[in-house]
Amino acid sequence: MANTLNGVNLARLSQLSLDTLLTETLPLRQFVTDFSPEVRASGETVTTRFASNWPSVQDMAASKSPGDVTTTARTVTLNNFDGVVIAFDDLERTYSDIELVDLFVAPAMSTLIEHVTSAALGVITAANGFNATAALAATDMNADAMADLAEALTNQKVPRTGRAAILKPSYYAGLVKDNVIQAVDSSGSSEALRDHRVSRVHGITPVEYNGAIPAGDANMEGFVGHRNSLCIAARGVNKPAPGTWFGNISDIVDPTSGLPLQIREYYNGSQMVYEWALNFGVSHGVTDSGIIIASA
Repeated sequence: MANTLNGVNLARLSQLSLDTLLTETLPLRQFVTDFSPEVRASGETVTTRFASNWPSVQDMAASKSPGDVTTTARTVTLNNFDGVVIAFDDLERTYSDIELVDLFVAPAMSTLIEHVTSAALGVITAANGFNATAALAATDMNADAMADLAEALTNQKVPRTGRAAILKPSYYAGLVKDNVIQAVDSSGSSEALRDHRVSRVHGITPVEYNGAIPAGDANMEGFVGHRNSLCIAARGVNKPAPGTWFGNISDIVDPTSGLPLQIREYYNGSQMVYEWALNFGVSHGVTDSGIIIASA
């Protein structure tokens, strides 16, 4: 058996993975998520729910009958058993924690979350009922454009809370470079200039996403909507039957998002192999609560 990674065993690598997930899962946290470490087989279904109707104001002098509140059940199939596999050779097993995170763990977590996000964005199609679009070039994405998108969401009766925008780097950069956003006296913060980060613009949380955004039938470059627009479900991964597989297994749960992952460790005769696996599925939610940002 080869030496462990400079004292970094499976438990340590699991902790490094969790530390990285704290920032990588940001795109997922903008939508309805149903995450649980409860083990389910790949291909099984999960039923999740989201609010699809809100009560209206009524004349309480005339009637105090409770208004209708509707939740919609959505069945999500866990049809994605996907993961990342990497291996450490003898030299790499001498690396420090910092090098492991930079070279292996961070890219693995980033790739995995990008894959889930891309799968979720893939259900934003006209066939699924997403018909609202806004044609914008990356150079046109600024504070005024976000104000227009916020207005459009309000006109669609989308609640003001829970709004987010998933943007390609070129579109996110347009926001960061906006003079109004960069000016400390205008935004009250210099985070755009110093950290390339924008927390909130006109009630919308922009999220920079550098993974693949399926173009679909509207040449999608980004998406602005409410958290009820998309549903993402994930469950724990089955363990191999006793005697059929030899190695170590660690089941971890991201404390921020609740996303469950399984890490497997085994030696293949020349390398220490690590697998990060996810068991998840995606579905659309309230289709009229979002707007596709299409290329102009």
